[in-house]
Amino acid sequence: EGLGKADMFDASGTNLYLQDLTLQNALDYYDAGSAGRAPVLQDAGTRTIGKNVRMLSYQDTYYSSNANQQAYWEDCDIHGTVDFICGGGDIRFQNTTISLEPRAKDGTGGRTVVAPTTKTQFGYVFDGCKVVDLAEGKGNWNFGRTWQNTPITVYLNTTLDDHAAKTLIASRWTEKGMNNKDPKLFGEYGTKDAAGNNITPKSNTIHSHGGDFETIISAEKAAEFAYDKMLLIARSEERFS
Repeated sequence: EGLGKADMFDASGTNLYLQDLTLQNALDYYDAGSAGRAPVLQDAGTRTIGKNVRMLSYQDTYYSSNANQQAYWEDCDIHGTVDFICGGGDIRFQNTTISLEPRAKDGTGGRTVVAPTTKTQFGYVFDGCKVVDLAEGKGNWNFGRTWQNTPITVYLNTTLDDHAAKTLIASRWTEKGMNNKDPKLFGEYGTKDAAGNNITPKSNTIHSHGGDFETIISAEKAAEFAYDKMLLIARSEERFS
């Protein structure tokens, strides 16, 4: 197990394109003891695109290890338990399912979706995604925890299935993440339940190492992470590089 040791794929090039694939790292997670880091993809490249890709693992399933990369995932399904989307860069997840696997064999235990170590403008952006709790309400989960650098993660218009809506922890995020790092921005806008009802709190404050951080963002702030703005900036940087 381990990042760089148990990776199914280790990509380092530019313009990798994946479509209509199911990729599974078959490390025996539940019998691995305290270990279990087994990426499906460690992406050290840039301009990676994935469409209709399922990634099946548990811890560190998708690791964007290039701090300056750009990547785009659409209509995908990413499974995991602990920090299963982690790393840096500007990474956009569009209309993608986040599938929370059981932390323990009996379904109990907490799950954390992201561990960002981003230092770029956008960080991790989830837009129009769905969170599905495959433990069926036996464990809890949270949107993410900090790792390194100046982490940014934003969830826009996320739908929680019936189990996920009930098992999301009260703080919604891990309040104090790794390495004494505060979030540059942990943001949430337009979260809905399975019936389409808005379940976004008016305010949600997490208590981190450097103080209190509001995680509910305005429509104006959410618009800064829109699809066209994120990609147009990337194209502009390419044009003038």
